[in-house]
Amino acid sequence: MASNTWSPRRTRKPEQVFTIVVGDRGQRSEELVELGAYDARITLQPQCPACQPRLLCQYYNKNWHNSLHVLPHGRSMAAKTPSRRGRGHRSELVTRTFERLRDLIVTGALAPGAPIIETETAALVDVPRSYLRIALQRLKELGFVETTARGTYSRTRVAALTLEDGLDLFHLVGAIEGVAVRAAAALPPEERAQLADELSRINAELLTASREKPPRYNRTNDLDLAFHQLYVDRAAGPRVKAFYNGVKPQADRYERFYTNATMDQTAVSVAEHEAIIRALKSGDADAAEHATQVNWRNAAERLRRIITAAGERGRL
Repeated sequence: MASNTWSPRRTRKPEQVFTIVVGDRGQRSEELVELGAYDARITLQPQCPACQPRLLCQYYNKNWHNSLHVLPHGRSMAAKTPSRRGRGHRSELVTRTFERLRDLIVTGALAPGAPIIETETAALVDVPRSYLRIALQRLKELGFVETTARGTYSRTRVAALTLEDGLDLFHLVGAIEGVAVRAAAALPPEERAQLADELSRINAELLTASREKPPRYNRTNDLDLAFHQLYVDRAAGPRVKAFYNGVKPQADRYERFYTNATMDQTAVSVAEHEAIIRALKSGDADAAEHATQVNWRNAAERLRRIITAAGERGRL
């Protein structure tokens, strides 16, 4: 049999076994048969002397196996196996896998330095390993995971939290948010006033949450993230948002992991937020950008003190 042919397992009787011949050559299509989500035009061509059908397929997809049973004498019926969706479904599943793993890493459910074992991780997120590998490659490109080679083998693990990386991320996020807040300061007065009111409300909730006993670390962190995300979503352009959404979750890892050590500094951060709100509300783009970058530079210095005292996490 040629390398581009394929035979499924027997399903009912030996005479019902068939062969799929890949390619678009042969007789003109005569019958439309649904293969999962694919509509493949095929030709049912008898093979003497047993009158066993042969399918000349116009399209090829390796996931077609067992998705169609062909009966003798040219009759066909759909199999009961799960249907396969197209490339769009595959892309959607890879994206969901990427986002699920990213969230697990950002929230610390997958700890810094934790090994990524494909079989276990694929079972955790309930996807085939082939899809998992694509998602892991995207995570690697963005710095969420890293791969080290040992001889002929490679090992993937969650990226470590290091001082150098954390400082770079905080300064980078501050620069991107500076662009976004300048755009927010250029909004019409009514929109600026509405945005400033919403930011003030979040900021007040942030201060209240930081003073609760016992501390609500996740609530405090979520409010701080919401404050910054709001003016980016409201005013930034598509390219700025794309950069921001790629970098900000990586900075969030540091904020979430070290939140309990920075709770006593929340009031300082709230005061820095108020400076951003005042500049934005007045329409002063330069002052708004400066206040945003000051907030992130100070946050970087707070992070430096914490990591110096508590140590990096996940480094081999």
